[in-house]
Amino acid sequence: MNDMYQLVLGMMAGGQQAASARSTLMQMVSEQEGMDPATRALLTRTLAPPAEDEAGAAEAGDYGGARVLRRRQMVSRLRSRFDAMQDELDELRERQDRLAAALGACAECWGEDLECDVCGGTGTPGAFVPDPRLYRALVSPACRAAGAGQRRLVRVIDPPPLTQTEV
Repeated sequence: MNDMYQLVLGMMAGGQQAASARSTLMQMVSEQEGMDPATRALLTRTLAPPAEDEAGAAEAGDYGGARVLRRRQMVSRLRSRFDAMQDELDELRERQDRLAAALGACAECWGEDLECDVCGGTGTPGAFVPDPRLYRALVSPACRAAGAGQRRLVRVIDPPPLTQTEV
């Protein structure tokens, strides 16, 4: 994902770097297997080189200049949102990895992918020896709270809906 991030930044930079990055991203989209056709069409249209009338918009007077300024502001906002989402994703992946280690599960697939390079689909919770420190910090308090049952009022958090495999 980091390579794609760098390509997008290069594309937003403009000039020759943008053309090269756009070309590389177009190739990645065309080589992606199993992509939804609508998504592929949207990405292809978005990554297509700008039309000549858009390229010369800055020379078209105030309207073109304002359009370029709005586009730059939009790109800046999108870059900020992308960075924030990337930070959140990294944080969630770290949390997910810690929980998998606490439960002795495969952090890549949790035993749900028969083609997983790490566990071959056998990494369900308990498949590996749990990390004792993380188990004490993450799992034990939850077990104590669940065991308390009716004796103690515990804040209830709505669980996520069950998937087909859990039903």
